Order: sequence, then structure tokens, then C-alpha cells
Amino acid sequence: MAELKTRVYGLQFGLLCLSSFLFFASFNMIIPELPNYITQLGGAEYKGLSFLSLP
Repeated sequence: MAELKTRVYGLQFGLLCLSSFLFFASFNMIIPELPNYITQLGGAEYKGLSFLSLP
């Protein structure tokens, strides 16, 4: 008998995983630079509050 090979994960699932990874990676690239950016804008006293405002 011929066995049917079905894919467990499809293309849409792979694209979903890739887009989620890139979304979370973008936050991990922005967050370390945020305190320096806030300092350059003149808001050094608000550095601690910047992390509380992020979801």
C-alpha cells in the first residue's frame, strides 16, 4: 500500500513563526538603545518609566 506523507507543519505555520521571531527580535534590538535615545532627547529623569510603558 502506498503511504500518504502529510506535512505536520505547513507554509503558513512557518511564516507565522518567522514573523513572530522577527517581531520579538525587533523589540530586543530597540530596548537596549532606548535609554540613550531618551537621554539625547533631554528626558534623563524619565529613563526608568520608559520600561514600564512597554507592554
